[in-house]
Amino acid sequence: MTYLHFFNIFENELNHLKQTHPHIIDSWKYYKEFEKIYKDK
Repeated sequence: MTYLHFFNIFENELNHLKQTHPHIIDSWKYYKEFEKIYKDK
């Protein structure tokens, strides 16, 4: 499995949470790093 696969799973599962409670996602240090790694590729 690749970063892209995991990233897509997380994006699909967390979409509602990102829309309704973005402050929660913003507090997730490791998820933000994961997003950064994916977007840099």
